[in-house]
Amino acid sequence: MRYVAVEGRQPLVPDDSATFPTGLLNKVLRQLLSDDADTRELVVRFQQYLEYDDVKHHLLRLLNDHHYLTGQKQKTGSDIYMNNVWTLLKLLSTPLDSKEELLQNMYAENSDKARSKLTVKEHRRSFSKVWLDFLNFKLSTKLYKQILLIMHEKILPNMTQPLMLSDFLTTSYNIGGAISLLALNGLFVLINKHNLEYPDFYRKLYALFDADVFYAKYRARFFYLADIFLSSTHLPAYLVAAFIKRLARLALVVPPVGVLVIVPFVGNLMIRHPACKVLIHRPDPVPDISEDPFQMEETDPVKAHAIDSSLWELKSLTSHWYPGVATAVKNLLEKLLPTEEWNIVNYIENTTQDLMEKESKKKMREVPMAYSHPSGLFGGKDCKISEFWDASL
Repeated sequence: MRYVAVEGRQPLVPDDSATFPTGLLNKVLRQLLSDDADTRELVVRFQQYLEYDDVKHHLLRLLNDHHYLTGQKQKTGSDIYMNNVWTLLKLLSTPLDSKEELLQNMYAENSDKARSKLTVKEHRRSFSKVWLDFLNFKLSTKLYKQILLIMHEKILPNMTQPLMLSDFLTTSYNIGGAISLLALNGLFVLINKHNLEYPDFYRKLYALFDADVFYAKYRARFFYLADIFLSSTHLPAYLVAAFIKRLARLALVVPPVGVLVIVPFVGNLMIRHPACKVLIHRPDPVPDISEDPFQMEETDPVKAHAIDSSLWELKSLTSHWYPGVATAVKNLLEKLLPTEEWNIVNYIENTTQDLMEKESKKKMREVPMAYSHPSGLFGGKDCKISEFWDASL
């Protein structure tokens, strides 16, 4: 890379239109993106040069122009090659300053005419092309998850048209499991900032609420985003009631730390949608559990008939073995709902270990008892057994 800098400042063939030695940079790139050698450590060391805008720009151009991510590579790219490319693209995915029109920080570009062509718009166009090509590869599950983790922070903000990734994100959202949970962040950006229309979004979100999500690694992120998606007061009551009822049914099978997330989550939904309070104050509650009109197995929340049911599941938890759960449920069912919502962030990060530590630090009240310390194993001083055996403590 020192040769790249020197030749950029003092080109072998003087030319005012292009002074960056892309030929030398391409030789470096070819070694970094090896097919049979793991070069991820070298790519990480190469990161120091990616601080320069001209290096990043020309790297993206080379990835596009020399078919590193298209053609035969998409068919023959090995796992080693994919990991090398992923490591490089992850380092290239740094947000740009949208207020600037031209790239500013140069490493080897010395021509004013060439610098005038290095625009943020052109950089984003190359960036978008590279990522769209890379996402056409057959991705491993591990790599899939890693991409979705940075999608909303490092990829979408640099795309010229973020909606071009809507197909990738909606397909990911339909896969299920952890991949669907991770796709929520990217979909949230597209729906909230770029007006993506996704008619089946809430039906898919409804299906993600199962017992497994309470044991998932990305549980906190899921409930944080789900709370945002369900924050609109324009959602129909029957839809919100389906989410409330599904969570109440899950509260019967999840651990206490999960119930302590469900209670404020349900409370927030009822504060936003007062029509759902009928689930608590229904004048004719379900006489028998078997007659509950709610259908847990129904995947469509519209057809679940939740609004006709009641929260008998939460009522049963008022006798939960863990006092914290019993108290939280009683506060929800037996007291007036507060005017302000619960801050869900205070609950979604808690773990079972946190609850155990909290309980272990509680001071136990001393109860007065008529108790005298025993002096031996058998009776008192007048016991005949003590004449033959000494079993004193």
